[in-house]
Amino acid sequence: MAGSGDAATDGEILIVRGGALLGLGRNDEAAEAYRAAVSAQPDRLAAYQGLAVATLATSGAAAARQVMASAPDSVKEQARYWTALGGLELRARDLAAAEKAFQTGVDRTAKGDPDDLDRLTALAGLTEVQLRQGDTKAAAATSQQLLEAAPKAPLAKILRAQAVAGAGDLAQARTLLEEVVSQWPEDSESRVLLGLVNFQLGNLGQAEMHLANVVARQPDNIRAQRLLAEIRSRLLTPEEALEALKRSLVKADQDPALLALASQLSLQSGDRESALAYLAQVGASDVAKTPAGQIELAGGYLMAGNWIARSNCSRPFPRRRTRPVSVATRC
Repeated sequence: MAGSGDAATDGEILIVRGGALLGLGRNDEAAEAYRAAVSAQPDRLAAYQGLAVATLATSGAAAARQVMASAPDSVKEQARYWTALGGLELRARDLAAAEKAFQTGVDRTAKGDPDDLDRLTALAGLTEVQLRQGDTKAAAATSQQLLEAAPKAPLAKILRAQAVAGAGDLAQARTLLEEVVSQWPEDSESRVLLGLVNFQLGNLGQAEMHLANVVARQPDNIRAQRLLAEIRSRLLTPEEALEALKRSLVKADQDPALLALASQLSLQSGDRESALAYLAQVGASDVAKTPAGQIELAGGYLMAGNWIARSNCSRPFPRRRTRPVSVATRC
């Protein structure tokens, strides 16, 4: 690429080019562009951050960390350097390192400035990593700081809702998520979370409404599909729930959890042949190669066997089940 003669301009162009290449998945070319950006603007955080992300994809976490470590002290003194490092560690799935980086970012910002975007970003990252680690107490405290700093920000409300829900305050979580959905009705993440919270509260009708909204707009949203199918299996008869679920079982690469639920509903409908066919599809998936998947699949086959055995008993078998029948169950 021919340079303009101005290092700042060339650096900005290279950073934009690197970002575009990253978006296309052309990581090697992106890394080359970002390396040139670092040479043109050695004090520009975005150049190091982009190069680290590209390097993570091409050479792994250790090499990506070396890129961030090579930044000059003038860059490392910035709070946003630490939030960028925290984001990199999240991508690398090193939650402990990510928490440490985000906490450093928080510590390097001013507590009294509500417009400090670096502080808000660091608090949001710290809350997220604490939630992923299952540290609900710490996440509740951090998310409260975030909400106080940005009381109208949807992300602050979503993270706070996740934190308080994890701590058991589902009512507060529902209120916060309802505010987000009211403000941003097309935000799928908040609707899925609101559906989950309503599900946990026993408000199945409300949960079904929000999740159906998401699935209608995003038919490939597996998380929403799973929750919606589970809720409908409780709201409807097995036959009705299975018929609704079949609309999500039209693609070749089906979600194993949906197939397992379809098998269960087929059994509850008295259709053992279809139930076994769905289980066969689960068995052909990658999930069946994991220990947890093998256990779930075995449980499905045991349930099919026990269902047939119990269908010959004198007393009727329950129409609904939420877990496989125990091997020890007898008529």
